[in-house]
Amino acid sequence: MVYLIFSAAPIVISLYKSLFENYWKGLVEVGPFFCGLENYVKLLTDKSIYTYLSNTAIMWILGFAPQLILSIILAAWFSDHRLGLNGIRFFKTVIYFPNLIIAASFASLFFSFFANSGPVNTLLMNLRILNEPFSFFSNTWSTRTLVAFMNCTMWFGNPLPDRILGELQDRREERREPECVKS
Repeated sequence: MVYLIFSAAPIVISLYKSLFENYWKGLVEVGPFFCGLENYVKLLTDKSIYTYLSNTAIMWILGFAPQLILSIILAAWFSDHRLGLNGIRFFKTVIYFPNLIIAASFASLFFSFFANSGPVNTLLMNLRILNEPFSFFSNTWSTRTLVAFMNCTMWFGNPLPDRILGELQDRREERREPECVKS
């Protein structure tokens, strides 16, 4: 029942609504007008589809691949008792902080950090790496990189590292001998 309400129903409603043309012209809503599969024909014949697909692939590669690598490294560190790391609970909690922040607040924070008068540009100019501020959001690749970094860090503490860490801890606990057997 939960699946029907939260997954299947939105998919069916979205597919149904995709068969209609509906937009705003100024403050006036136009439609919905039934157009059948015309929206899909437009989508698949428009050359912009390649831009959409390439942007999606780029964001996936720049966002998910680093997240996977970081997750595996941190899961290995946090689950290896031989390292004797202190404050593991603190660091596990800190990793989840980005998930506690609303996405809009997180994006706004990044926007202020990387603005022309933001601390990143100020630091780069003070270190004499740049002579003038770099417009991070005017360049396609710097914007993509920042968005991918935001996605990676914002969702970093979510399920992926948790699953990897849980799996590693389960396997290590299976290999440990009970205390009463050690001599």
